[in-house]
Amino acid sequence: MNPKQIKSLFAAFFSLYFFLLAFNNLSDYASNQAFVKGVLSMEDVFSNPANQWRAIPWDWAVPLFYGLIIIWELGTAFVLGVGAVLMFRHSEKDSLKFEQGKRWVSTGYVMSFVQWFVFFVTIASEWFLMWQSETWNAQGTAFALTGITLLLLLFHHLVPEKN
Repeated sequence: MNPKQIKSLFAAFFSLYFFLLAFNNLSDYASNQAFVKGVLSMEDVFSNPANQWRAIPWDWAVPLFYGLIIIWELGTAFVLGVGAVLMFRHSEKDSLKFEQGKRWVSTGYVMSFVQWFVFFVTIASEWFLMWQSETWNAQGTAFALTGITLLLLLFHHLVPEKN
């Protein structure tokens, strides 16, 4: 396999990951809805009540935030998928179209970074103190996915595409 094909496959696989992530969130809505509620309510952080003013206790906020996460995941899957298809289709002939696909994929990787690092590591872990929770702590997963995203982004941009 050449680097163009590998980059296309990585983008396709990450698109599939985000599609399955959104699918699982929709098909088992209640499980992760409880997670979002636990993080927003800050119900079991050990610095409670000192930081409880940060909590979002309103019932309407949980489906709003959870819905926005699912929409973001579907958008990321779509952007990565479009880029992967463009890259696959044009990896051997049209370098301009391949570059257009690469831009889509770069955008998808940045969207992944925003989800894992900004939404989960920064906002959920630090603002809502998710790292203090024994029940609702996904900080390790978010860090791992941030790292995977950055590795993919680096490979995508730094590995030469000459055969």
